[in-house]
Amino acid sequence: MLYGGNAYRYFGAGERMARMAERGAPEPVIITTVIVLLFSAWAAYAFAGAGVLAPLPWLRAALPIIGLVYTARGLVLIPQIFLWLSAGSAGVPLRHLAFSAVSLFVGAIHVAGTRLAWRTLSIDPR
Repeated sequence: MLYGGNAYRYFGAGERMARMAERGAPEPVIITTVIVLLFSAWAAYAFAGAGVLAPLPWLRAALPIIGLVYTARGLVLIPQIFLWLSAGSAGVPLRHLAFSAVSLFVGAIHVAGTRLAWRTLSIDPR
């Protein structure tokens, strides 16, 4: 099953987080909740930039930063590919390549969308 410690291992959170989850410690749940809230806020900013939601504070500053964070995370794909080619799944599990590719794709979409919408983004949402 993919929950508890096994889920943390699968998604690359590390052995320490997996063991804490298996012990029932609150930290993994708190950390995961914070990450979910962060990604939800980033999604809200993307929707605000696309005009689906009302403009959010600091939209012009937040969108490029969010896009760069996703893109930077996704660029880890480059060394991962070389490691995977040389050592196979023993070096980097295939799912980690997929996680990096998704991050790179989402980052590219954020950067491209921000660039396309830049003139229409409100400097002050009030």
